[in-house]
Amino acid sequence: AVSNGAFTYGGIYPDGSFVVSATHYRTWTNKPSRLFDTQTGANIPTPSWDNAVNHGGTTAFSPDGKFIAFNHEDTGQGHTLAVMNYDHASNTFSNLTDIANNSQYTLAWPAFTPDSKWVVFHAGSNAAFETDGGAVGDLFGVDLATHTAVRLDEADGYDNGQIYLPAND
Repeated sequence: AVSNGAFTYGGIYPDGSFVVSATHYRTWTNKPSRLFDTQTGANIPTPSWDNAVNHGGTTAFSPDGKFIAFNHEDTGQGHTLAVMNYDHASNTFSNLTDIANNSQYTLAWPAFTPDSKWVVFHAGSNAAFETDGGAVGDLFGVDLATHTAVRLDEADGYDNGQIYLPAND
């Protein structure tokens, strides 16, 4: 069993063979975001990731394994979401692209739609990616082709801009 914290908030590749860890800032492991073998916990050196991303939070792979999404803390201090292409055959990441920015909220917990064309994410008021302690947040989706982000009102409890879900008062 791996007990070094490398898997905390990590993005597991669809076949389960490796995980991309989240940054040390969020996981308290005091290590940068890196790839690890899920069976042994050994680091898998990957220059195309290691040289491009140091602080990647709440990493997530697309269902087809061709993309990874993450909070791009290197440039956005928690306010930017990015994606990269991934080629499993060569173990190569490429095309680092910021896809959403919001100076007021932390963007985290990305998940791809089944067709890998959209990334759904949480935009919240807590810089630790959490929604407890009075934090608030909304769900958004961003189209990878256009980088257009939209709030997912129906999934998020809004009807014509008004929230209809009960709240903790």
